[in-house]
Amino acid sequence: MDPQQELFSAVLMALKEKYKDTGVGVYDTDLPPEDTPYPFIYLEDCSESDQATKNEIIGETNLTLKVWHDNIRQRGTVSGILADIKNICRSIEHTAHYAWNMQRPTQRITPDNTTKQPLLMGILEVGYKFSSEMTIVKNGKLFGLQLFAEAVAGKKIVYLYRILSTEKDHDATALAFTTENERTKSKDADSTVTKDGTVRTPGAAEGEITASSLLKKGDKFIDELEAALDDDEKMEIWEVNLAEPQASSSNKFKAKYFQGYLTEIDKTSNAEDNVELSLTFGLEGKGVDGYATVTAEQQEVAAYVFADTQKTGA
Repeated sequence: MDPQQELFSAVLMALKEKYKDTGVGVYDTDLPPEDTPYPFIYLEDCSESDQATKNEIIGETNLTLKVWHDNIRQRGTVSGILADIKNICRSIEHTAHYAWNMQRPTQRITPDNTTKQPLLMGILEVGYKFSSEMTIVKNGKLFGLQLFAEAVAGKKIVYLYRILSTEKDHDATALAFTTENERTKSKDADSTVTKDGTVRTPGAAEGEITASSLLKKGDKFIDELEAALDDDEKMEIWEVNLAEPQASSSNKFKAKYFQGYLTEIDKTSNAEDNVELSLTFGLEGKGVDGYATVTAEQQEVAAYVFADTQKTGA
């Protein structure tokens, strides 16, 4: 059974159990006949998007449910049924093959004038993130591993830079129109041949950060970086994950702090394209973990995406 059907069936069965012998009907697939007593619940549709990884299937599912009542003055009854449905949806964390994490639901209550008799309609849209549950056997027992693997979008990893000598007067700066970043860490090892085999002795780790961007007109920071390279000025660099904010702060995010030197600037100016910049920073040490402040303005600069001059419509 695919994920959306497994969820749909779980919600349907839970609702039928909840409202058994209460006078509130629960229906799916087709709307009930016109003489069906009100109020009633209708599971309208369920959609899904998923992605297979090496270890599991992850994705998102959206479920739409509706509640109808023929007494337009009993809005509270419709609201109460919607609240019950949300509680049931929140309670579903596992089905036979998948683990579920309900996201923020949306609901509204609105008049329905599509029939001769005025009706009141409640609409509830519920989103879930899901992952397939991997089951392992240990000492003859089954253990389910609930995995909510949410990939981090590349645009959520941003880099901020500052010339160390300006730390008293300047905040860190993000490069506008950044197209790509990369951080690499490597370690050489010397080999010594002995009678018992080869012995490898690891050397010191070396780190490097590269950044590619389009040149922003009037960007003085690039000039400052070039001067820092010429003058062997030490740099500060923050690698910030905007997908992981600090729980107690609205503008602090998980980060790694480095110091090092700008070792290379490559400026490419093709006659038919925009000017491209490539920066390479050699890092000292292994970096320090912490949380860094990223202002709304810095996030906006880091989130710039270059747009062409041509119209985007069909």
